[in-house]
Amino acid sequence: KTELLGFLPKNGKVMVYAGPMSIVGKTPMESKEAMDGLEKDIEKTLSFLGMDSRNLNVLGFSAGTYPAFYFANKYRAKKFVAISPGGRMGEGMFKSEIAQECRRWAEKLGFSPESFDEILKDYNQENNLKKLPMNQIQIFGGWFDRYVRNGDTRKLVKKIKNVGKNPVFKNYLMLDHISLIMWLGFKNRLGLDPYQLKRQPKTERFWNRLKKAGQ
Repeated sequence: KTELLGFLPKNGKVMVYAGPMSIVGKTPMESKEAMDGLEKDIEKTLSFLGMDSRNLNVLGFSAGTYPAFYFANKYRAKKFVAISPGGRMGEGMFKSEIAQECRRWAEKLGFSPESFDEILKDYNQENNLKKLPMNQIQIFGGWFDRYVRNGDTRKLVKKIKNVGKNPVFKNYLMLDHISLIMWLGFKNRLGLDPYQLKRQPKTERFWNRLKKAGQ
């Protein structure tokens, strides 16, 4: 599916994780177990491939932004891209149209969004911001997204700014969850570099020019 949509970057080594689906679990324990397993697997893969964890670009989409924020923060990613992120797993799952079966299971087992997120607080997006790159952060949102509420994306961007980071936030007024990723895939296939992996953001270019001028 990712190849069909064409939104994955084409330059450098690309390590793709599709799932595990249990990251959006019926219980927070199920989500935590999936994250623990994914963390061990990624560490083994990085070691096997001889990849430097301090030189990674991390991209996450939708529920995939949940592990993406965690790993980008843990490994101090060089570049971080989040497409349709929310702030917390439980909060997002209870609101999302696509995760209603998981929500019903969680409610039957006595979980609220708050109790769900309390167990997952170490992994949630909003708690993994301080070690993200200063300027190399891009956030994409779709105004009509009903899977990850756009309001939650906007709140998360404010929290990223509140810890002193400078994210570039592109919020598309006419797009939803699916059309957003299709649009990014279309631009990527045309070689338009939607994630700015081949060029520096304007702020970084500005500071680099100042440094050169002072030498």
